[in-house]
Amino acid sequence: MGVPLSGCQPFGEQTPVTIGDGVAFNAFLRITPSNEIHFYQPRAEMGQGVRTGLTILIAEGLSVAPDRIQLHHVGVDEAYRLPGQPMQLTGGSTSLKDSFTQLIQAGAIAKAALHAAAAVQLGVDAGKLRLADGQVWLGDRAYAYGDFVETAAQRPLPAADTIPTSAPYRYIGKPGFSQDALAKSTGTAVFAIDVDVPDRRVAVVIRCPVAGGQLARFDPTGVPEGVELVALPHGVGVVAATYWRARQAAAQLQVEWTDPPLARESTDTINAQMQASLDSDAGQKAETAGDVVDALAGAVKTLSATYSAPHLAHATMEPPNCTISFDAQARTASLWVGSQVPDLARAVAAHFLEIDPEQVTVHSTFLGGGFGRRLYTDFVAEAAQICRATGYPIQLVWSREDDLRHDHFRPSAMMRFEGGLDADGQLIALSAKRSGADALAHFIDASGGALLSPFVGWTAASWLGERSHSIFKRLTVDATSVEGLMGTYSVPHRAVRHVTVDAGIPVGFWRSVGHSYSAFGIESFIDELAHAAGQDPVAFRLRHLDADPRMKSVIQLAASKAGWGAQPSGQYMGIAAHHSFDTWVAQVVSLSIVDGNPRVHRVTCAVDCGLAVTPDVIRQQIAGGVIFGLTAALHGKITFKDGAVVQSNFHDYPLLRLSEAPDIDVHIVDSNASPTGVGEPGVPPIAPAVANAIFAATGKRLRQLPLRLDRA
Repeated sequence: MGVPLSGCQPFGEQTPVTIGDGVAFNAFLRITPSNEIHFYQPRAEMGQGVRTGLTILIAEGLSVAPDRIQLHHVGVDEAYRLPGQPMQLTGGSTSLKDSFTQLIQAGAIAKAALHAAAAVQLGVDAGKLRLADGQVWLGDRAYAYGDFVETAAQRPLPAADTIPTSAPYRYIGKPGFSQDALAKSTGTAVFAIDVDVPDRRVAVVIRCPVAGGQLARFDPTGVPEGVELVALPHGVGVVAATYWRARQAAAQLQVEWTDPPLARESTDTINAQMQASLDSDAGQKAETAGDVVDALAGAVKTLSATYSAPHLAHATMEPPNCTISFDAQARTASLWVGSQVPDLARAVAAHFLEIDPEQVTVHSTFLGGGFGRRLYTDFVAEAAQICRATGYPIQLVWSREDDLRHDHFRPSAMMRFEGGLDADGQLIALSAKRSGADALAHFIDASGGALLSPFVGWTAASWLGERSHSIFKRLTVDATSVEGLMGTYSVPHRAVRHVTVDAGIPVGFWRSVGHSYSAFGIESFIDELAHAAGQDPVAFRLRHLDADPRMKSVIQLAASKAGWGAQPSGQYMGIAAHHSFDTWVAQVVSLSIVDGNPRVHRVTCAVDCGLAVTPDVIRQQIAGGVIFGLTAALHGKITFKDGAVVQSNFHDYPLLRLSEAPDIDVHIVDSNASPTGVGEPGVPPIAPAVANAIFAATGKRLRQLPLRLDRA
C-alpha cells in the first residue's frame, strides 16, 4: 500500500501534519491516538533486509520496540529520495548507510515532540518524564505515546540538529528481529507479479533477438480470437485474458526484423576486440602514482597476467513485470511495480501515456530480487505503450527466456596486470588495464529521458543520454569500469588505464558492479605475486596493507577462523579480500577436486561494515553474496552468436544447486564506525578465493571465468 504524505517533508515542517486519524511528524513517521505507529519505508525491499534495518533505526530514535511498528511501502515523493541523490534510489549498498542518521533523527524528533507535548498536557516539568518502550512515564504511571499526538500536532517540532543519534543503543546491534519473515513465510507479502486489478489483461512482448533490431512486419494470421496485437518499435505486444493464452498466441506469430549492426557480432569477435585493445597502446588514464614504467623496468622480478570475465545476466527469481492502468478521460494512471528507482519508473510511464508524472500514482511492492536489474525501466515502457494502445489495465510479464535474452547484462571484461617485486619480495609497481563496455554510459543512455526530462524535455534528454557513450569513450573514464582494480594495497608506483570496447550489447549494473570482475583480477594476481615472491599469500597481503588496517584486520580474522595452513586432508585453501561500497570483506575457501571439478566445502568470511545494525541480516547478506558470486564463478556465462543470446533458461544458465552449496561462516568485526552496506560486498572476493584455492590444489592458474579445469 502506498500512502502519500503530501507536503510532509523529512524535517522541513515547523509543526507536524494531521493526516486522517494520526499525526505525521515527518515523511516517515505517523502515530495515531490509538497508539498505532506507522513507518513509511523509503527504500525498495528486494531481499536485502532493508525493511528490518530501517525499522530498527526508527525504533531506536523513537524508543519503541521495532515489532510495534507497522510498515508501508511508499510511492514517489521528493522526501523519499536517497539522501544526497537526485532520485529515489535503492542500490549501491547505500540504504542503511545513507539513511542511518536521517531515520534515527526522524524517530527522535517525534519522541522529543511527544515529550514536550506530554509535559504540557500533564502540566509537569519535562524533566520529570521518562520516555521508553513507546510510553511516557510519570513516576510509576505510564501513558501511551498516542495520548499526546493531538497536543503535539499543535506545537513546533524540535530542530533536527538538536537531536542526538549516537550510542548507547537499545535495538541497534541486537539479533532476532525480522520485519518480513512472517509475510514471506506465509505468502502474504505482495510482489508486483501478485497484483490483480479489475478488467486486467496480461501482455507479453515478442522482441527482436538482437539488441537494436526494429520491427519490420508481422503476420497476424492464425492469432486466436480475443487476443490483441500491439506494434512496438522493437517488437509486438500480445494481449490476452491470461498469461498462458498470451504466451501461446505469441508462439504462433510470424515476425520479421531489421538487421541491426550487432547481428554481425559474437562472443568470439567481442573477445578478440578486447584482446586487441589490451595489446595496443590505447587507453585512458584512470589512476596514476609514481612512475610505474621505470619501476617495472628496475624490478628484480616482474609478472604479467590477463584475466577475463564474461557477460552475466541478473536472473532474478521474479522476472520483470508491472501492472498499469490508465484513465484516458481523467488523464491519470496507476502503476504497480517493484522498482529500485520508482520515480524513474513513474516518469517513463508518464512519458508513454503522454501525461504529467504527477498524474501517475506509483504503488510499490516487494521485489523478487533486484541485483541492479530493476534500476531499468524497459518493462514499464512496454506496459505503458500497450496499456495506452488497448485501453485495458495491463499486467506485462516477462518469461524467463525474455529475462535472460533481453537483460542489461553485466559487461564482459578483460584485465591485464603487470607487477614488479624488489629483492625482498616487496611489491613496488603495479599496473592494470581493463577493456570492455561502460555500464554507466548504458544506464545514462537507457534512463536519460527519465533522468533529465524535468530539466530539458524528453527528446533533448534522450539525445543527451545517447551522447554518454562518446563521453566515456573519449573524454573520461567511467569509474564503475575500473573500480577496485588496484585493491587497497600500498604500492609506490601504480597505474590504471581503460579502453572502452562496446559492441552495442545492452549492459548495466550487476550486483557489486565493476568490483565483480575487478576483484577476480587483482586478487588472483596478488596471489600470483605472492607465489612468485615465495611468500605465503596471507602474509604477502598483510605486508602490503600498512595503510589499510581495516583490510588487514578482516584478512587476519578470516584466516584465523578458517584455520589457515591447517586444512583437512585432501582439502586446499585460497584467500581473497576486497574493499567495495565502503565495506571490507575477506573470504577463505576450502575445497577439493572431485572428478576433475572443484568442490567448495567451506567459505569463511570476515566483514567490517562499521556498526552492525542488524547482525542477522549482515550474515544473511554476506552468505547470499557468496552463493550469488559462487554461481557466477562456477557456472555464469552469457554468450552471443550473430548478435543474439545463446542461453535461454536455467538448463543452460544454471544457478548453484543445493548439493554444491558450501558451509558458510560469517564473522563480523566489532566496530563503532559509521555503518556501511552489505548487499553487494560479499560477492567480489569469492571468485578469486576459489581460483586461488584451485591453484593450491592443482598448481593450475585459472584466469578465465567461469572457472573450468578442463581448459586450464
